[in-house]
Amino acid sequence: PAPGRAGPGPTLGPGAATDLVGVLAQRGVATAVVDSSGRLLACSGALPTGSAGRFAVPPAAVAALERRGGRGYVTLHAERAHLLAIAESLGRDRAVLVGDLAGADAAIRAVVALTVAGGVVALLLAAVAGWPLLRSALAPLTAVAATADRIAAGDLDRRVGTEGGPGELRRLGTAFNRMVDRLGSSLAERDAALEAVQASERSMRRLLADASHELRTPVTGIRGAAQVLRLGAASDEAERSELLGHLDTQAARTARLVDDLLVLSRMEGGVPASTFRTVDLGALVSAEHGRLATLAGDHPLRVTVEPAEVRGDPDSLVRVVINLVDNAAKYSPAGETLDLAVRRCAAQVELSVSDHGPGIPPEERERVFERFYRGDPARTRDSGGSGLGLAIVASVAAEHGGSARVEEAGGGGARVVVRLSLASAGATGPGRPDEGR
Repeated sequence: PAPGRAGPGPTLGPGAATDLVGVLAQRGVATAVVDSSGRLLACSGALPTGSAGRFAVPPAAVAALERRGGRGYVTLHAERAHLLAIAESLGRDRAVLVGDLAGADAAIRAVVALTVAGGVVALLLAAVAGWPLLRSALAPLTAVAATADRIAAGDLDRRVGTEGGPGELRRLGTAFNRMVDRLGSSLAERDAALEAVQASERSMRRLLADASHELRTPVTGIRGAAQVLRLGAASDEAERSELLGHLDTQAARTARLVDDLLVLSRMEGGVPASTFRTVDLGALVSAEHGRLATLAGDHPLRVTVEPAEVRGDPDSLVRVVINLVDNAAKYSPAGETLDLAVRRCAAQVELSVSDHGPGIPPEERERVFERFYRGDPARTRDSGGSGLGLAIVASVAAEHGGSARVEEAGGGGARVVVRLSLASAGATGPGRPDEGR
């Protein structure tokens, strides 16, 4: 060992130094003692103790301590061991003590191993104990995901339960259900709009087909009569007059049919009547008495009216009365009386026309308001009807917020009734619901 820097005080001498290093050697400590002049007084290696091997004072430990002024301690790997070297002053002498750290290292390794093992066990226990809690906490989210899958598959009636659970999950479930409700409403509106469009297309196709079918008969008659006249087949004035009368009848019939189709197209297209105002329906019917009597032909017309004000379009209401009287006259035996009445009934006005014809079976009373519908064989186009009169009546009644229906007349026949709201009851225009329906 290099000479140390001795402090003040006595020196041990070789004997005491030898005794000291011997005692320390028995305890597994290698020791070197030098005096103030750097002379080695005593030196011993460590004796094996336990698992520690024998080693001496490494020169590297002495050199490292000298660089630190001969004080302090250093650790190093030497002598095939992990050593701790400490420099101590012994009066004027200096001792370098070197101990084996094998035991401390083993203890540290044991502590580290126990710590790691304990941590792993704790993690496993925490995982095992926390898994049910985690599944319970995630159960609402799992339910939301499952519900979303069912909704994506088309089950729009499925909803997430919002009872129990943390407040955040309840809010999530409520928001999710609200979103699905809006989605369902949007899809329902889309389906309704699509169905309306498809119904409109079907109605238009049916109207075109029916109109073409109905127009074919008068057009064919007109063409036939025109060809006869053009070829000169009508030899006398009477035949020509008959053909011209036939032409006039068929042309008038075609004009009525086209006019009725235009009226239905306007009403079903949502175009409202231009003049809605307060009208006395009783006075309106009385004013048209002469025209209606002419339309009734050989059927006596009995009119009973009361003052009754409604909100409506006068021209459309007159058309309703004319169509009702015309329909009753066509399907009632000659000479039978037609009854036309306007009566007040609570908050409504009842317009009715009764005939004494074959009547209408109960199963057909709703269908007679369809376009071009003729249920009874007696109700054919040969009688002059287009099959649009009652359809126009029902459409005008609906436009005025009312209704139309067929009843059985007393003594046989049919009674067509149109109900409208009194103006004093708040009927303000088209589309207002019929309160007494």
